[in-house]
Amino acid sequence: MHVWLNGIVVSALVSLVYPWFSLVGGAFAAGSMILALRMISGALRWVCLTLLAAGGLGYGAAWLLGAPWDLAAVLSLNQWLIAMLVGLTFLRLLPLPARGAARRPTGVRAMAETMLAAHLIGSVVNIAAVSLVGHGLRRHPLSRGDGSLVGFAFALSAFWSPIWVGYAAVAAYAPSAQMWLVSLFGLGLAVMSLGLLLVGLHRAEPTAWGAFSGFALSMDSLRFPALLMGLVLVLRVLLDGPSIVLLVLVAALCLSVLALGLRHGRSAGPLLTRHLKHGVTRIAGEVAVFASAGFFGGGVGLLLSTVEGPDWQLGQSTGVWLAWAGPVLMVGLAVLGVHPLVSLVMFASAALPMGLDPTLFAMAGVIGWGASLPANPLSGLNLLLGGAFGVNVREMVPMNVLWSGAIVLLSLPLLMAFEAAVQGFGQG
Repeated sequence: MHVWLNGIVVSALVSLVYPWFSLVGGAFAAGSMILALRMISGALRWVCLTLLAAGGLGYGAAWLLGAPWDLAAVLSLNQWLIAMLVGLTFLRLLPLPARGAARRPTGVRAMAETMLAAHLIGSVVNIAAVSLVGHGLRRHPLSRGDGSLVGFAFALSAFWSPIWVGYAAVAAYAPSAQMWLVSLFGLGLAVMSLGLLLVGLHRAEPTAWGAFSGFALSMDSLRFPALLMGLVLVLRVLLDGPSIVLLVLVAALCLSVLALGLRHGRSAGPLLTRHLKHGVTRIAGEVAVFASAGFFGGGVGLLLSTVEGPDWQLGQSTGVWLAWAGPVLMVGLAVLGVHPLVSLVMFASAALPMGLDPTLFAMAGVIGWGASLPANPLSGLNLLLGGAFGVNVREMVPMNVLWSGAIVLLSLPLLMAFEAAVQGFGQG
């Protein structure tokens, strides 16, 4: 399988010069998906097969109604998102920063520093930040409150960080969206949500949180995340054409190879070779979900665009409410264990053909992605908290669902203000 995944990455890099190479990337993604489906089992395989069947029905119905055959559309299997996932696996080869400084903050200050550490580090190194901060708390098992604190602080960085897969996914489905505006408002919502969580958790159990000993945030723990984020932003300024997905891929590969070379010298070569053969195949589940969701979205999207008429343009008159339905849908499906990419594709397939503004869709999409992860009992986040740190996920998830619902409610007035900002910049 590693040959197919590495082929996707190479195709993505070549597409920076020859955009038509996306077809080759799609072919590699199809091969990777077939192999990944053989490696996974249980409910996840059935979900992927159901998505493929629904997508096939969508394509078939659209072609029967007269839609043109387009090989590029059929091979649009989220291949660049998969390439980005593969690129981010190289970050696992790098040493994690130190697990907090020598001093050990307590009380509300400890809560705030722990949340800030999980949020800022998680905005770049993704779920590895949960492992770093969780171990940095230096106790086992973690309480359900610890799990909610760390989990939400990590997940809410999806609201604004361009290195998150969810952020890249909405950018891929809405390439004309003003993502800088999404990041600006998303950061504001993340700060408000973290403040709400901090106050709410402390008021619920003031005695327990008063004695809380947290993760000590240090400059060492932020150095690498800041460097990677800065490189992505520099590439964004210098290279206006490529999507954010490809920029993150290039930044992750360059920084990982450079850091390994400086740290290990000649022995970096064998490390990279081993990872190319074995390390990249650990994301088989994600590959299957992303590719099958891409096929599903393509089929349903083609069918809706084939049958749409003037009455379908509901998004132009019900923009905020249609956008807000996205986070509501994504959190609701998350409670049932549905992967956020699947619910995002469902939202995109319905809302974008209805005329929803792409930037408004993108804002709603990142909100839904970030808010749904802690509410999903089968998310990688909650599985990590339960498996590695002993958090009682069955007790934590119901509480998380309430917090996710509160964040979704908080997002409604923000979406209203966001729509006004989008319209203002559009007129300007």
